[in-house]
Amino acid sequence: MESVKFSPLHRQQTLAQAWITAEIGAAAGGRHFHLVMSGFALLSCVMFLVAPRLCWGHGKLTRPTPRDGISAGRAGLDENNPVSFEPGCSGPMNKCDAFVCREASPNSNVPTTQVTAGGSLQLGWTFTAFHVGDCAVYISYDVDLPRSQQKYVKIANLPDCKSYASRSIQIPAGLPAGRAILRWDWAALHIWPTVEFYVQCVDIQISSSSTSSPAELNSYPIKNVYPDDGNDGVGYRNAFSGSMAQDMTGPSCFDGSINQCALTAPGTLRNTDSRRGSPVPVPAPSPTTTPTPAPVPAPSPSPTTTPTPAPVACTPIGDCGAFSWCDQPLYEQWCASQGNTCPAPFCKGSSSPSPAPAPAPAPSPAPTTSLPVPSPVSSSSCRASLTGFYMDASIWEPWCASAFTAGSCPSPMCTQGTSLLSKARRHNFLGTALLQSGADVERAMTNEDEL
Repeated sequence: MESVKFSPLHRQQTLAQAWITAEIGAAAGGRHFHLVMSGFALLSCVMFLVAPRLCWGHGKLTRPTPRDGISAGRAGLDENNPVSFEPGCSGPMNKCDAFVCREASPNSNVPTTQVTAGGSLQLGWTFTAFHVGDCAVYISYDVDLPRSQQKYVKIANLPDCKSYASRSIQIPAGLPAGRAILRWDWAALHIWPTVEFYVQCVDIQISSSSTSSPAELNSYPIKNVYPDDGNDGVGYRNAFSGSMAQDMTGPSCFDGSINQCALTAPGTLRNTDSRRGSPVPVPAPSPTTTPTPAPVPAPSPSPTTTPTPAPVACTPIGDCGAFSWCDQPLYEQWCASQGNTCPAPFCKGSSSPSPAPAPAPAPSPAPTTSLPVPSPVSSSSCRASLTGFYMDASIWEPWCASAFTAGSCPSPMCTQGTSLLSKARRHNFLGTALLQSGADVERAMTNEDEL
């Protein structure tokens, strides 16, 4: 038969209930019935305060049988309670030795579980309070070291583990052979930002064809790898907040391709690889070698590097606000967003010596897919107007010829003898099309925000 151990808090609660019962009995022996009723009222109040603690978030690993030798979870068991019930764990639960393993050493009465690298292992757990939260599985080869010195690697994620009572996981094929500890933890998040941890350890023997050794693993102390609460670092998900991302918290796995390890892979929202390290950092010894003096560079007659140019302010080539097709403020915004690229011929840089930017390959305007293609013009030629901001023939002659080939001769950049341009002509000016597209995007974003 399994022995039942009671935590110190459980014993204190039992003694408090016994004291109240004795007080009620003494009151009932007297003549004043109201004392009896007061006793019952006091008992009800204390039981109301005590009962939630007795049922507070219970759960444990039951398969394989952990070190406590108990393969069934039920209320009242020490290891069915949070890690905070253990001596020395009154602060953040992830800082005490019991957070590593509830039992400090293997139990000779519990058989060692045999596993094979590359094979599967069936896990099972029992919850007596189905709190939101996530579970994870780790491996350590530091069987003979104190819990504070043990290092682990993660092998599996078990998200939202209250929703199922068992799961088959794959043992990574690259794990070395040898004695090891399998560690299971459950981070219960029902009282966010506080997190309650439940932990069990199982002693296992790994058979493997891998030639690697435990010393080659990128293992780490388990105490620092989790945030203290939902507001520490990347924190934990608040399952009751619809506006918060529900990503799982924890380090990446030894093999990221199995056991839902992609949920905490490097680059994910709540990956905690940056927290790996020793609980008590050991300072590195001071260097004993004399540093090599830096070589003295030979003088050179002239600088060999070109100074980085200052950022260029990109502005429109002119004010087109008088035209119906132009939104000048949006035109200015678009040019400014281009930075140092400052695309010609629509924008110019403030550091340029002349209003027109340096020659660039002539753009080939094309009608937008959402607008009708304009009718061809009747003129036999389209030439640069060579007026105002469009005086550089090397830019605007090719550009106007290209625009004419596409079916338009846009003013004021270009000119022709006779014009029968389509009503849709203004959409063939590339700068205008870009401005209109930007305005459409801006309006779409505004509508989305209002929804």
